[in-house]
Amino acid sequence: MPKTFEYQEQLKPLPMTNLNDARENFLQWIEPLISNNELNNTKDTLEKFLKNEGPILHKRLEKYSKENDENWLAPLWRDMYLQIREPVAIDVNYFVKIITSHLKSEYKSTNIAGVIINKLMDIYESICNETFEPETIRGTPICMAAYKEMFKATKIPKNTCDEYIVKDKTLSSHIVVMYKNHMFKLNLTDEKGKRYPYNTIVNTLDELMNNKDLELNNTSMGLITTANRDEAAIILEEIISEETNNKNFDVLQDALFMICIDEDSKTLNDFAMSLIGSNENNRYFDKNLQLIFNKNGDFGFNLEHTGADAGPWINIINIINAELNNIDKYIEDNSTQAVEVEQLSWDLNESIKSQLNKIKEEHTNKLEDIHQEIIYFKDFGSKTIKSWKISPDAFLHLALQLAQYRTFNKLRSTYEATATRAYLKGRTECSRPITMDVLKFVENFDNKNSNTDELKVLMSNAGLAHTKRIKDCLGSNGIERYFFALKNMYIQFSDELNLKQMPEFFNDEGYNQLTYSFLSTSRIESKHFDLGGFGPVVPDGYGFWYNLLENQIDMNLITRKSVNGDYIESFRNALEQSLRDLAQLASK
Repeated sequence: MPKTFEYQEQLKPLPMTNLNDARENFLQWIEPLISNNELNNTKDTLEKFLKNEGPILHKRLEKYSKENDENWLAPLWRDMYLQIREPVAIDVNYFVKIITSHLKSEYKSTNIAGVIINKLMDIYESICNETFEPETIRGTPICMAAYKEMFKATKIPKNTCDEYIVKDKTLSSHIVVMYKNHMFKLNLTDEKGKRYPYNTIVNTLDELMNNKDLELNNTSMGLITTANRDEAAIILEEIISEETNNKNFDVLQDALFMICIDEDSKTLNDFAMSLIGSNENNRYFDKNLQLIFNKNGDFGFNLEHTGADAGPWINIINIINAELNNIDKYIEDNSTQAVEVEQLSWDLNESIKSQLNKIKEEHTNKLEDIHQEIIYFKDFGSKTIKSWKISPDAFLHLALQLAQYRTFNKLRSTYEATATRAYLKGRTECSRPITMDVLKFVENFDNKNSNTDELKVLMSNAGLAHTKRIKDCLGSNGIERYFFALKNMYIQFSDELNLKQMPEFFNDEGYNQLTYSFLSTSRIESKHFDLGGFGPVVPDGYGFWYNLLENQIDMNLITRKSVNGDYIESFRNALEQSLRDLAQLASK
């Protein structure tokens, strides 16, 4: 029998680069993003940093790593998520939609939900019992620490820095269901810890959804999770100062996860919006996992980022999808037994309701400004791209950068996360895929003087540079998290280190351009998903989800209409055309 954490002791600590290597790599990373004059200024600023504050901060980072079990990044990265003051809905959380088209014509949405709930409970218990299958990549173990952070987990808004709570396993287990903007405690076990059967849970959901006496609640306390975090902290503190509300909040925190049941969505875009942030009265975005579905049988997940990145959740959702293929074995029982649910009635005074309704209005305005370009590109997929002897991920990013250049006549920094879970408590590095080879390629692609052979060489060089950058980030040659950590050493220990002001380097144009994620990308990949997404991480930016399937490429480009309304259609068209143009070149 597998032991979930049996390989943890074999994992090495996350390696740390050194200042000299970071210097060389940093200059290579920023060169395609800034002018020659700016590059010269950055070189000067960087040299001063390397001679002065850099060694002091690096030494403090080494000490910090020893103080934190030889992990120099994990606590800082966790704190980064907790210190974000923007709302988690849209700005921080992400979503995936699973494919249920083959199920919803034959099964009720509650039947599908019952399988998912049952399997999530199986997975939770196997993690607690340490029998959950440990993940490996090509036979190499990867860190499983995140799995301890994924159930019974809640982000608590606090002033200046949030708190992340993971409740211990108890004898009995429950979830919280939101329906018609109300919250209900649904026990998955009896008081002795015995699991209720699948049909009992399904019947309970059916009874709840068929309750004609249940009226729509106009003001849900879940609205606080769409607010600025400092504002949310103040309101939550006032809400839970009342005894009943405080007990309800304990129930909410102790829930394994959330279930959010909506009415039908008219279009794919409507359902996608419900996954990213709409129907906000019927959500609690601070819960680590929200399973969201509607009566029509559409299903998806909204996921909070603090405890775990996408990788572990993708693994869990893939396991769930495999179980959905066995749905018939669950519905053989015709039992009518149900569990009595407990409604969590929140006592909200008029002042709190007024504040929540103001938050709802602000969130609604924000939602109306969000635009999604959902793209199902069916000309080819990863199978064909591989036949051209190029990495599918590199190919996709070359097309994305060519589209960016064609649309905006320049390249701005792009975020691409690279998983570092091969190391103990590893999470991600950022590979920043724009290189000088990529810049040369996009500059020459539409040049009438460029011939096919020259472009194929440039394309090959750009693809190899992309792959090398990722390999560097999988080892010790990534730089973004390293400089992020050095900056945090100043923020936390400047007095101790006798550093009077923020090093000039961190305000330099080169550093700012590199870390400004105009395009924030994420390859959340599975044959069981047909949509995913997240909001732009900078005011004028784009969030870009993509899924490289064998015979097609699914994408979602999300931005703000008020800022990028003039570019949305042209950027989408440029992306699709760039994929076709690169395919034409690669296949010659």
